[in-house]
Amino acid sequence: MELTDPAYEFAMLCKAIPGNNDVRGLELMASTFGVAPNSFEFYQIIFTIIERGEYLIALTSEIAGAEHVADHMRAKVQKIMRAFQPDGLLSQWKSHGSQYLAAENVDAILMMSPLIRQHVSYPALSDEDRASLISEVDELLAWLTEHQLAEQDFIRQALIDGLRQLRFRVERLSWLGWGYTIASLKDVLAAYMALERGYVDDGSQPMTGATIKKTLEKLKKIYAGLGVAKEAVDRGDFILRAYGAATLIAHAKTGVVAGLLTYGG
Repeated sequence: MELTDPAYEFAMLCKAIPGNNDVRGLELMASTFGVAPNSFEFYQIIFTIIERGEYLIALTSEIAGAEHVADHMRAKVQKIMRAFQPDGLLSQWKSHGSQYLAAENVDAILMMSPLIRQHVSYPALSDEDRASLISEVDELLAWLTEHQLAEQDFIRQALIDGLRQLRFRVERLSWLGWGYTIASLKDVLAAYMALERGYVDDGSQPMTGATIKKTLEKLKKIYAGLGVAKEAVDRGDFILRAYGAATLIAHAKTGVVAGLLTYGG
């Protein structure tokens, strides 16, 4: 897998948003990301973009040797983020919001990519990778939807909810890359572990056993599709290690946590 980094992703996202458009920024963003204006999904995407901008500011400030460019980076990111705030979203895009995504701002972020990649990098997911991942998630979602658990159906629902959120992020937030996808699996892994802890393999819970088997099988395929090495996926403590890595990645201030999970390539 090719490597990417948060600065490159942020810059390429900005470059992909059309500039010469007469509609309000809100309608343009909704159309660009394929969601309804003012929907939950719409604001989830907008907040994620702003979160990524704030992360870049914090990351640059923490990198030793980047002190001379940290203030410049902060100023450029803050200008870009105005496009995704009310004054950018509620005004005509081409005369207002698009000005914040001018090349002088976005290219400054892109130029920071080599420096940031020395400290934070992770595999980029190709279109084929994402399509395969979505297919695996859809198959597991369909199976879980069809099969109920007699006593622990709330855990099955937690699995479904977590997988739906994962699917949304992979499909709509594809520019966020591997680390964010791994972090989004945290809730799915937690639900799986809760289901496994309550399972007694004495033949009295056949559907729970089938759910555990099916979910584990798909989780391994999902992680393999994300580039995690086969040796890591096949480990007996894989789920626990995967949950620990996902939790740390989700809360990390300076990028992907190395060592808990390894990826191929």
